[in-house]
Amino acid sequence: MTLKQGAEIPPNEFKIPNGSQMKFLASAETSSGIDVVLDKIWAEVVPCLEREFGIMKFKGGDVELLYVPIIMREKDRASYPARSKLKEDSRTCECCPQLNYQIFEDGNWEEVLHEYVGGLKEASSQLKKLGASDSEIYAFEEILNRSIKEMKCLGTR
Repeated sequence: MTLKQGAEIPPNEFKIPNGSQMKFLASAETSSGIDVVLDKIWAEVVPCLEREFGIMKFKGGDVELLYVPIIMREKDRASYPARSKLKEDSRTCECCPQLNYQIFEDGNWEEVLHEYVGGLKEASSQLKKLGASDSEIYAFEEILNRSIKEMKCLGTR
């Protein structure tokens, strides 16, 4: 098992226009064998998401969004279940879905993008519980959709 630490991706804190602050941290818990793909995600996808979240208006207050997808081979999946949770007291969304390892190992770049960025959609329900309006949830999901479309042009692996 490889644990990609967020230290490889300096966490960005940004001021959201209404004065709230959103902190986005990304890491991954994975089986070995997909480091090249993850390195491309850390270099190209995460910074794009950070920029996009930086312009998002979120009136629910300060939020920390921690994204740690679990990307394990089939034989290891049962030992590493999805474990997303909301910590309302610290206003932290821990988005930790199980993603399909096979896509990261054999899929094309577009499939990898859909799987990785799509996993963040799970955070929508957590943001809602923290007070995000329907329009803010829609904007969050549109950022994810737009990011996938814009990053497709980064090429194949």
